Amino acid sequence: MNSYSVLIFLSLLVIISYVFNLFARSWKLPAVLLLLGLGILLRYVGIYFGFEINNIQPYLELFGIVGLILIVLEASLDLKVNRFSIPIVTKSFEVAFLVLVLGFIGIACLLHFWLVVGWRVASINSIPLAVISSAIVIPSVAHLSHKKKEFLIYESTLSDILGILLFNFLIHHEIASFNSAVNFIGILMITILVSVISSLFLLYLIAKIKDHVKIFIILSVMILLYSLGKLLHLSPLLLIFVFGVLLSNYEHFFRNRFAFIRNLSLETEFSEFKLVVAESSFVIRTFFFVMFGYSINLSMIANREVLLIGSAVVFILVFVRYIYLKYFARIDIFPELFIAPKGLVSILLFYSIPVQSVIPSVSRGVLFYVIFVSSILMAAALFVDHRKSVKEFV
Repeated sequence: MNSYSVLIFLSLLVIISYVFNLFARSWKLPAVLLLLGLGILLRYVGIYFGFEINNIQPYLELFGIVGLILIVLEASLDLKVNRFSIPIVTKSFEVAFLVLVLGFIGIACLLHFWLVVGWRVASINSIPLAVISSAIVIPSVAHLSHKKKEFLIYESTLSDILGILLFNFLIHHEIASFNSAVNFIGILMITILVSVISSLFLLYLIAKIKDHVKIFIILSVMILLYSLGKLLHLSPLLLIFVFGVLLSNYEHFFRNRFAFIRNLSLETEFSEFKLVVAESSFVIRTFFFVMFGYSINLSMIANREVLLIGSAVVFILVFVRYIYLKYFARIDIFPELFIAPKGLVSILLFYSIPVQSVIPSVSRGVLFYVIFVSSILMAAALFVDHRKSVKEFV
């Protein structure tokens, strides 16, 4: 395949993804399902014509990391923080944390007793299946009320951050003890401090850089800081979230001693920065989910054990979410109950599981099955909610 053929193929992917977005917006379906389906179709078309791409995982991981950064940044740029939003943030954190913990404990018990594996191995494999994907939630809830949309964006983003923190804790600590808990809290405090300092530094750069390429300079510095944070075993996704929230609420945060950051440049270029992030996020997300679909072998999903384990995982997640939302959080359960899809973060965490902790039965087949079913449930809930809203309006 020559260079022009590659360019034609990549251009067509972006155009098709845009058409999928239009279709998904009309039918209230997550566009990610269509992208996954396209990836699967391309795999089997390639096999038919004798063309296959081997070892796609490194590219998948690379696009996934960049996509995660851009998607979380895009979401945080839409969040406005004031005294009225504090209850929503608090409730979102509570739901994200407890539903994640209860979900991962339930799945860990399932894997431990069903597959007879150790608790630590079961726990490491359960976290990717319990994390809510902000990459799928954020573009899918645009038509919901402002209050519901804000809650779901906060919840899914915090679920990503907390899931990564919990995953890193289990990966780097063989035994849960008082010392390991203190170490975890210390790392979390350091992460928060580094996130705030780095965010202020990035905002200072936005205000001071005068060249017309400043947006991609800022994004490059952000990706650099994110990568360094990962190498230091921090959770730099928090950095991205904090930066986005500070930038979208600069008129509240940058007063008095931080007034030097708030200038005409920051105010006039915010919309341009937001546009570049949104469009870059769209392109990266397109390539990532098509590649993940391409990496899936449908014969894995046809396996009886994969179907049973995957269905049990979905049942546990929905059951835990229903009990907590209805009887403890006491908030609306529809469509919120079903807006908990798995996606980009789940895939990245799954590929980060150490070789010695991989469970052969919990293969990509189970992961894909849970992603597919949870996305279908979300799509159905959003469709029903949309039809209900239209009837009430009429």
